[in-house]
Amino acid sequence: MKEKRITILIVLVVMMLAAVLSACANTSNTTEKTSIEELNDEAKQAYSEVLSQYEDAASLTWEEYNQKKDEYPLVCSQAMSNYAGSGQLYYAYYDLNGDGLDELLIGSDWDVQGYDPVTSDVFVYCDGQMFSVLDSRFKNTDESMTVYDPVVYRNNVICAGITTDESNNEEYSEEQLESIGYIPGVKEETWFFKLDEEGKVLETVDYIKAENGKFYQGEKEITEQEYKLFRNQFDDYDPNFEGHEEEDVPFEVLLAV
Repeated sequence: MKEKRITILIVLVVMMLAAVLSACANTSNTTEKTSIEELNDEAKQAYSEVLSQYEDAASLTWEEYNQKKDEYPLVCSQAMSNYAGSGQLYYAYYDLNGDGLDELLIGSDWDVQGYDPVTSDVFVYCDGQMFSVLDSRFKNTDESMTVYDPVVYRNNVICAGITTDESNNEEYSEEQLESIGYIPGVKEETWFFKLDEEGKVLETVDYIKAENGKFYQGEKEITEQEYKLFRNQFDDYDPNFEGHEEEDVPFEVLLAV
């Protein structure tokens, strides 16, 4: 009889311990969830300044914006150019690196009908600070470099085209350019990035470039055909190379003319 009581007591203790551990685990999960939700609320509060600057900038004509664009440091000039051409600006809260914290994507239309919005800028919220990771990635570039139309693919790789004009403004006729097949002094690159786990920087996945009639993937020289195939399809990074469909990145219209 005594042994039976001891057995029952042990079972009760084990059950109580299991209940306590389960409660602790649930509390931990709830706390973690609450923490992420609070962090996302903080991030969206910070991102609101970006959206506000876009709304103010979009109230100007294109000429007025160009004169005053220094007053809108969070606004991407290319997004405003696309907006002036097609009349749509978008925004989306979207987690690019799977850490549960949303980034802010600013989208703008191509001038060609039927394309999904290009991702003109990407803002992150990290260590209590909000900033553009695209600006941070290219902040040390000179005025001869132009970054154009970044696209976020389904595997969250960000593809960005870059041109660098080193031609010293030499002029070439269309016949000359057609005869040599490239623009002398202009370097054309396509870079692939991913947001790092900490959500701070864009890490380079790969890049290709065309320069003075030669073609490269990283430092490796490739053929023009390989270059064009790589640039036009990006199969190594995403079989759905057309870019995101609307249901993938939840873009919402921020402004429409």
